[in-house]
Amino acid sequence: MTTTIIPAVTIKTGGSDTVCAGLPITFTAATPNGGGSPAYQWAINSVPVTTSTGSYTYLPADGDIVSVILASSAPCAMPATATNDISMTVLPQLMPIVTIAADPGNTVCSGTRVTFTATAVNGGSAPVYQWRKNGGFESTTRSYTFLPENGDVVYCQLISSYHCKLENSVNRPSVSMNVVTPATPTLVETADPDSHIANGEVAPLRATITNGVAPISYQWYVNGGPIPGATLPFYTNNNFVNLDSVSCIVSTTGTCAGDTGSAGIRIYVSNVGVQQVNCAMSNVQLIPNPNKGAFTLKGSLGTTLDQEVTIEITNMLGQSIYNSKVSALNDNINENIQLGNIANGMYLLNLHTANGNALLHMVIEQ
Repeated sequence: MTTTIIPAVTIKTGGSDTVCAGLPITFTAATPNGGGSPAYQWAINSVPVTTSTGSYTYLPADGDIVSVILASSAPCAMPATATNDISMTVLPQLMPIVTIAADPGNTVCSGTRVTFTATAVNGGSAPVYQWRKNGGFESTTRSYTFLPENGDVVYCQLISSYHCKLENSVNRPSVSMNVVTPATPTLVETADPDSHIANGEVAPLRATITNGVAPISYQWYVNGGPIPGATLPFYTNNNFVNLDSVSCIVSTTGTCAGDTGSAGIRIYVSNVGVQQVNCAMSNVQLIPNPNKGAFTLKGSLGTTLDQEVTIEITNMLGQSIYNSKVSALNDNINENIQLGNIANGMYLLNLHTANGNALLHMVIEQ
């Protein structure tokens, strides 16, 4: 007595049902209980094809349904036929692409951390990123953060997991870092021809950057108060009063914005319409300069008389930080001054005598 058997058929592709466009695929029927001489009927999207063998090769399109009907030759096969089908997913063959973006950019101020982020196109569901700096391996995360130095070269390699990639990996063209070292602007403020003017006379003032730092923003002050609209390298006024303190603060803008420099000048106005006469004081020295807040004023005042001298020190905003009266005997001054704890920067030292005035610039470097 012969036992009844049940025939079956499955379709194999040698891979999966996801294939790449442009590649022919061979479909093979596996037939348990197919007998010694089984017959096959293949169809594409229910349209029969002429092949009747156990395999069929063709170029599939996305969404094609490949089916086969097995007619078993085995004795007592019940039923005599079996069917199976497979739905094809056909993907285009694509080139992987990776782009990178730097935040805040590839031109930064020194000490600024930069984050590079990679974006993959055709990278598949599990792309792998490899970051390199100056040729050395750095990271495998999608984003890479570091503290750059000037001239650092960064690039990212994408290893794609996309099924139908034309290349396994691609590199993003390298990015060179431009790291800017901030420079504090140094400023000289001048009056033309000098800071001694007659009552009502126009005093043209100009601020000159001496170390080439650019770009620059300007703000002028009189006696510590900002002058609205006075934001150019020059400032003119015919309404100064005697001992007005005029200063200018400049700031860097651009990549390393915020560093500032300042300079100031004292305006001397004659009340009788004649320019005030400055006493000689050509031999008065401020020693040392720069200093830490302790220094000596020493020298000749340009007369042969005993006289009282007023010493006033102001910052660049015209604010007085020191005021004292001393006696100069036989034309000479020799005074030790101790300012104590004072901020670094440039200051103005004003000497006032009955015969005139003199202005010295002083730098504090603690």
